[in-house]
Amino acid sequence: MQQILSFLLRNQNTLLFLILFSIGFGFTVESHSYHKSKWISSTNFLSGSIFGVGNSVGSYFDLKETNDVLVEENLRLRDELERYRNTTSQNTTIDSTSFTSPYRFYD
Repeated sequence: MQQILSFLLRNQNTLLFLILFSIGFGFTVESHSYHKSKWISSTNFLSGSIFGVGNSVGSYFDLKETNDVLVEENLRLRDELERYRNTTSQNTTIDSTSFTSPYRFYD
């Protein structure tokens, strides 16, 4: 507590200036539409940039999970392809006498 009070007493002029400057800036922004629109567009740009960086960082850390999902999907698709190849290699001949069709199949 002693250090906080010491800090405030040492920097009282600077803190007073910052408080009065903030109040004056707030009054200027609130009373003029041009300054208000510039302030809003600047804060929107700043918050959008911060959100974009946060989103990029978040999506980077989600890559491990996405990669795991893709590995599982690739394994499932490879198994399905192998089953498909096994079934087509066993049924390469088509017996045209087993069903009636207007089409002729050639092997």
